[in-house]
Amino acid sequence: MEVPLKKMPGAELRIMTSNIWGDYFGNPPHEREDALADVFLRYLPDTLAMQEVTANWWKSRLFERLKDEYAVVEGDGPDQTNHSPLLYRRDSLELLDGGWQQYHVKLDRSKGFTWGLFKDRKTGKMFVGYSTHFWWKGSDESNYIRTVNAEKLMAKM
Repeated sequence: MEVPLKKMPGAELRIMTSNIWGDYFGNPPHEREDALADVFLRYLPDTLAMQEVTANWWKSRLFERLKDEYAVVEGDGPDQTNHSPLLYRRDSLELLDGGWQQYHVKLDRSKGFTWGLFKDRKTGKMFVGYSTHFWWKGSDESNYIRTVNAEKLMAKM
C-alpha cells in the first residue's frame, strides 16, 4: 500500500465527500469496497462525508478497513439506516456533538443528513461538518422536495 499523502503546507483540514453509489441497480459493494477504501486511506481526509451507504455497504469490508482510522458520527438509530454518514479521523478530531436525521422517511428513507461539531486536536479550532443527500428525481414536485430538504438542513445549521 502507498504511503498516505501529506497535507499541503498551511492546510489545516482535509475534507472529502463521496457518493459511493448504493447497491440499488445490481452493483454490489464487493465490486468497489476495496478501491474506495484505498482512496480514502491514501488521502486520509479529516472528515469523510458519504452518500448512498445502504445496509449492504455497512456490512461490507469498506467499514472494516476504515475502522482503525475513522469513527462514525452516531445518531438516534442504527447506523445501517443512515445512508449519508459522516466519518472523522480519530487522531486529528474530537467529536463534541453530532447526529443525523432523515428528510422524509415515508418518501425515501435514504435521503437525510449527518452533522458533527468537531475540535481539531492540534489547533483547538472548532467547526461543524455535514454530509447530506437530497431528493434525486427531476420534476417541479421534486424541485420543491429539494427545497424542503434544504430548509431542514438550514434549520439545523
